[in-house]
Amino acid sequence: MDTKLFDRARVKGFLHAKGRIMVNGDGEEIILRGLGAGNWNNPEGFMIGAPMEPRMTASKENMMNPRLDRGRNFSALIRELCGTKYERAFWPKWFANHLGEADIRQIAKWGYNSVRLPIDAMFFLYEEPGITFNEASFAMLDKVLGWCEKYQIYGIIDLHAAVGGQTAMGCDNGVDSMPHLFFDEESRERTLRLCEELARRYKDYTFMGGWDMINEPLSRVVWEEYLPALKEFYKEMIARMRKHDTNHIILLNGHEKSERVDIFDEDFDPECHNWGIAFHNYGALPQEELFIPYLEKQAELDVPVWFSEGGGNDLWMSAIYEVAVEYHIGFNTWCYKMAATDDAKIFSPYVRHPLPKEWGMILDYALKGGVRPSYEHAQDIFDEYLENLKLENCEIYDIGANSALRKPGCTILAVAYDRKREDGKKAFEGGYGYGNAFHYRINDGMHIVTEPGFISKYGALNSIRGEWQHYELKLHPEDYAEYTLQSTTKESYIDIVYRNSSSASLLIIGCGKEESKILYNGNLISADENEYKTLHLPLKTEEDTVTIRIKCTNGTAFLKKIIYK
Repeated sequence: MDTKLFDRARVKGFLHAKGRIMVNGDGEEIILRGLGAGNWNNPEGFMIGAPMEPRMTASKENMMNPRLDRGRNFSALIRELCGTKYERAFWPKWFANHLGEADIRQIAKWGYNSVRLPIDAMFFLYEEPGITFNEASFAMLDKVLGWCEKYQIYGIIDLHAAVGGQTAMGCDNGVDSMPHLFFDEESRERTLRLCEELARRYKDYTFMGGWDMINEPLSRVVWEEYLPALKEFYKEMIARMRKHDTNHIILLNGHEKSERVDIFDEDFDPECHNWGIAFHNYGALPQEELFIPYLEKQAELDVPVWFSEGGGNDLWMSAIYEVAVEYHIGFNTWCYKMAATDDAKIFSPYVRHPLPKEWGMILDYALKGGVRPSYEHAQDIFDEYLENLKLENCEIYDIGANSALRKPGCTILAVAYDRKREDGKKAFEGGYGYGNAFHYRINDGMHIVTEPGFISKYGALNSIRGEWQHYELKLHPEDYAEYTLQSTTKESYIDIVYRNSSSASLLIIGCGKEESKILYNGNLISADENEYKTLHLPLKTEEDTVTIRIKCTNGTAFLKKIIYK
């Protein structure tokens, strides 16, 4: 893939749709690679340091909010423990410390060209009679977009929490777990008024990349009766926003956690045809099949699609996003910053902030009926929390960022080989005709096996829950696979972890824009077939992109992973 398509130098002018791709103000294609600023303007319980359980629910039988599962409950707890005056002063400090100039600079430094900015209607439109906008929140957003311009990245506004709630889960900060947006006329109208106001204020901001509307509506099948209402909402929302803003792309989300795209069966932006489809996914097998529903809609409607939210561990990120960009689909990882808890390990945030030393006391009081701290004591705890949010006090996890971009520090599983080259041709070759038992890249003709001794916990024909990370690529003579690496230096190297039968040999070539060279051509160490060995291969080249081709020339070799440093 041409790295110019990701370059921040292409962040200029209004981002808009041109058929199936996104282009900048000069009409040049740009592929978004970004991070979501989750927990910033729309706090969620598990991201602030509350337990994952009870989890976000969406059923007609469970409508009550457990404490600390969403922003409004968090805010109520602060008011309860620290007083009204403290709570009112708390949020501006939270917003400033959670996403400051240093954070936007860090995102750009990693090499990302965009940031998704989730906003909560509660903080922009006062929950009072009439329409009164919170000017402090708009000033905060202005400041963030100013930093986006300074560091040359697109800031994409994501209405994560509509008035009344649209997902029926805690992530929309609704008053309960019902999608009021679709049956409460006042909630609907107030959301539309907010969308209009956003469009009016930011219509001329070129570094405001676009509108991501609205996050994960109707996120469980029990709410599918409101799908017609969702379609009508989108049509009216776009019509009203277009009265003010004809410049920016509008990206629409399907139902069921933004994974389904059934409702998109016509041009939702007939005036400008400047729209696209945003979809989400967490943990699906990193293969072409994941993208088929979105590629079909892309072709049917002639609009771009955007992988606007996803997350997983480092191995998943180094695999899935490369498949996306091969189809010119940009991505956005959830999320940039969250509390340093065990749950944080699930999402691999790039920045983890410590919790206050006495945070356990807050949780015990809120969730277990424990001892209530005094007002002064509670304020001290929350003051410490606010201080901890600053980037200078956080743990920065470079490996996560580098994994998503395939930069030095990432590890690529051998079964996550590239599928397509820049010219559209296949980036692998195998003659294995039997597929595999795991439904993973089953039509590629590549021989995929499990590592020695691995036994599935879930039975045969099952590749969920991370089991794909125990797969290996078995190469027979003339089989090969390619792997794209970004940003090599003279000091860069790869370690190829493998095992082999006797008398196996490999030819390994590094292909850059400037030159190609043989990194290894010879026999592999003959030993126990179940014993892993490592080939240490210096790259000794400075390139934006290098493709590693590993070809078996004799015997059989089992490739486990490529460690890129």
